[in-house]
Parts: sequence; structure tokens; C-alpha cells
Amino acid sequence: VLSIIHRDWFTMLVILLWWLVSRTIKIWMHLQRRRSSIIILPFYIFFIYLNALLRIYAFFTMNHQSWVTRWDSTRVRRLGFVRSFLSYAATGVMVIFVVLVINVIYNQRMLLANITDPNLITAEDKLPGYDLAAAKDQMVTTLPSLDNVGAKSVAEGVTPYEIGVGDTVALLAQKYGVDERAITLDAESWKIGERVQIQLPFKQYQEYRQALPAMSTTGSGAQIVYRPEINAITVAGTMAVVDIPTIYRVIDNEDVLADEGDGVYLLKVNLELKRHTILLVEGPQVTWLKLRSNQQGAVRIFADSANIAINNTKLSSWDPDLGDFDHETTDGRAHIRVNNGRMDIVDSEVAYLGQPKLRNSGGGVYGLSWRVENSSRFEHELTTGTFENNNIPDNYMGFYSFGATGMTIRGNRVYNNMEYGLDPHDDSNNFIVENNEIFGNGNHG
Repeated sequence: VLSIIHRDWFTMLVILLWWLVSRTIKIWMHLQRRRSSIIILPFYIFFIYLNALLRIYAFFTMNHQSWVTRWDSTRVRRLGFVRSFLSYAATGVMVIFVVLVINVIYNQRMLLANITDPNLITAEDKLPGYDLAAAKDQMVTTLPSLDNVGAKSVAEGVTPYEIGVGDTVALLAQKYGVDERAITLDAESWKIGERVQIQLPFKQYQEYRQALPAMSTTGSGAQIVYRPEINAITVAGTMAVVDIPTIYRVIDNEDVLADEGDGVYLLKVNLELKRHTILLVEGPQVTWLKLRSNQQGAVRIFADSANIAINNTKLSSWDPDLGDFDHETTDGRAHIRVNNGRMDIVDSEVAYLGQPKLRNSGGGVYGLSWRVENSSRFEHELTTGTFENNNIPDNYMGFYSFGATGMTIRGNRVYNNMEYGLDPHDDSNNFIVENNEIFGNGNHG
């Protein structure tokens, strides 16, 4: 019936043929004796259809059906008016529910089929009186009218933040990219555990980047240490700004961080950024940052209440044994995660990162992850950033956020990722998402 309603003649034909073949097999022994009975086949199919409805009704009136219980009809209590009405109603609800579910699934499949049909534009172009060029011109003229539909105001408003160790108004303004006047204190005194309100929006990347402190060294507050007991480089220091070449010079160990020449670096151990530190991965100083990722282990970059800025460069997993990207996700794969900080990725390519969720990983292993620690920390911690003009292929997820606020996701090509292209997950809010090209991902979005 739904096939007829939707004019899906192919599906209708397949169903009819299936009924004809299957019901013919069902009564084949009878047809061998009386071939003329083939004329009853259409009536038999129709009866089976009605019998299906009867079986649903019988399910709701089981104790009152003598043909089900095999009792004599005199032993079966008759249905009263109310029970009879409820049984008919339950049968109808069941049938309608099944029809609605099938209809929704069908419509979704048809919608996806239309969206992904490469001949769709060609077909539209051939419609009588359809001017494709004029339609495109009209689309272009309507794109700049984001202010009229409220998209600009989406990134405005206020967001709360809980004061933590070392926080000051000036530090928070610089860390998140806001004016100091945008931060107001809810309580009478500034102390750990109190709330502040931060006026949105956050500064876009270039303005934020220009306001950062000068590059730090070990003599100017940055503490860069390789800790073999946890197989990680740690970076500490209040608003210490470091980049990959600086870390390389300080660590001076090719087994930890290798310089492969022409701005290509291979990070062989984890990199942990402590509270209020900032990592820059920028071209042309770094043309490609490889994160070791193979059967022996996968490197991660973790910013814990810290910031990461990736600009005009390339970043990926790398299996040095195979001399190739890490294509295998089941044994772990390199990834990047920021908690309670800001991560900007601009004009870059990020590929072959991320893996399925691990126990207690909190969804921070998918590739590129912007997070608050967990749902209880929403409106206590603050995570944001800019994700703009990037090429994002072949990750587990192209983008993942949890509880992130006020992000801009614009002008990216996100494709061939194993799961979602973009996944702004629970409590992600006040986002502007526009002009992205997202296709070929294993799941929706």
C-alpha cells in the first residue's frame, strides 16, 4: 500500500512477484491435483493479507479466541463492549505504528537517495521552465543574509565559567580570546570555585593569535620535560607559549621527537599540556607534524585546561615501520584532545587520526576532540575554538565536541571519515556552522 502511495512501482512489483511465487509454492501440492485452481491465487493472497490483521487482533484477545485456545466456544467468555473496543483500538494502533515506522524509514531513504544522486542537478536542469543558472544566482544572493535569520546572534550571549587555580581576569581574557570587560564576577570576591560570566562571542583566530604572549623558552617560564616513567613530554608554565621546534630543541632526543627535515617532525611520545599553556603548530616552521601510531602504541596530544593552535600545516598519524599513515583503528590510533581550553585549527589538513571509544576515554579519542571533562562539568569548564578552511579526511570522526561553546565551523571539507563528519555532541552550544562541504563519511553528518 505504501509503495502505491509513494508511486514506488519497482518495490510494488517486487512485492507482488514475491507474493505470487511464495503463495504458489505454498499451495503447490493442491495445484498439482487441480491446475485450474490457479485462479484462486489472487484471492488467497488477499486472504493472507487480511489474516495478518486478524492475527494481530487475536494477539490482544487471546483468552477469548476458541480457535486459539482450542476450547469449545461455550467455554470462552464473550468480550464486553469496552474490551472489544479496546482490542480493536489496540489492533489499529499496532497497524498504524508499523505503517508509520515503515513510512519514516522509506522517506529517509528516499531523501538520502535524492541528496546523494549525482544526476539530481542534471534532472532538475531538464525540468520544463527550470533555469538552473537563475536558481544558483538566487542562492548566492541569499547566502550573505545570515544576520537576517539570526545566525550572528547565535554566537552571542553569555556563558558561565568556574574560577580555577591560577585564573585571573587578564589570563582568562587572553586564554579564550575575549575582552577583559566581557568577564563579570557573580560573587563579591574573586576566589576558586566562584562563577564568572563571559560575554560571547570569542575572537576569531587571527585576532586571538595576535594577542597571545611572545614565544616562551625554558628561561622565560616554560617547563618542557620528557618524563620516561609516563612516556610523555609535559609542558607547564602560566601562559607559556611553545611550538614544536622549541620543544625539539629543549628535549634534544630523536627517540622522543625527531626532525625529519623541511619542517617535518615525528612525535614519538605523548605530549601533555598542563594548565594555561599554549601549543602552536604552525607553518612554515612546521609543514607536517606526524604522530607515531602503530601496533606498539599510539601518541596523543592532550591539552588539560590548555590551548592548541594549528595553522597552515598538516597533521596526521604515522606508522614509521610501514612508512605510511596508520589505517588501523582497532589497536588504537593517534588523536588530539583539548579539555577546558581553546583549540583552533585553521587552513590545515588533519588526517588518519582517531579510534573507537575506549572504556573511560570519554569520547576524547575520536580524532579531534573539544570537550569539557564530563557532563557534570558543563557550565563549570569552558571549551571553544575556531575550525575553519581545513581539509579533514580519513579520520575516525572529522570533528567531535562535548559541551563546547561558541565555536565557528566554517569552510571545511570533511570527507571519507569512518563515522561522523561533524559531531557537535551533548551540550555543544552557540555554534556557527556554515559553508562546509561534508561528504563520503561512514555515518550521517
